[in-house]
Amino acid sequence: MNWLEQLALRNPHPPVPVVPRRFEDVTLQGIQNKRIHTTTVNYLTNFWDAGAAGLAPLFVGASGQYKTYAAAVIAKTVGKHIETRFVSCPLLYTDLGADKAGVHPELHAILTVPFLVLDDFAMWEPKSYTFPTLLTIASERHAAKLPTLYTGNLQLDKLDPFKTVTDRYGVLFARRLDEGSTGYRVAII
Repeated sequence: MNWLEQLALRNPHPPVPVVPRRFEDVTLQGIQNKRIHTTTVNYLTNFWDAGAAGLAPLFVGASGQYKTYAAAVIAKTVGKHIETRFVSCPLLYTDLGADKAGVHPELHAILTVPFLVLDDFAMWEPKSYTFPTLLTIASERHAAKLPTLYTGNLQLDKLDPFKTVTDRYGVLFARRLDEGSTGYRVAII
């Protein structure tokens, strides 16, 4: 029995994850993008092993391709078994910008929750003084092997989609996303 299965047994009634209001009634059948749908089904089918290994999907690319929708489906499904947080990066970024210390009051929970969705990470400006917070989240969760699902709207390089992430955010962040999404990565060009 892996750590996720043990956690689910210790806490059979985790708090219900809060997803954006427009995604409260999402269903697996509602995912219209075939690649994202297939990846979502595969991940949910293999969640107990993949999640225990620190793996979660990475959905990047064009807007309007059901990336956030699929993330909400996964969060709601996984959230029935283990504690899950759905974090909107634009809201987190705005909160950090308002707090000049750059310390979000829920940062510890974001770093330690068993399953995390970081929705729309690509809106984060790499040159922002709050960018180290995103690096901290990615690095600490990666080191702890805590599954983190990332979504982002990015214009991708047709020959090497992941090059866009590396060029924009640097090798360290790109490596965290790459290693944490092995087998569950969808890049929509």
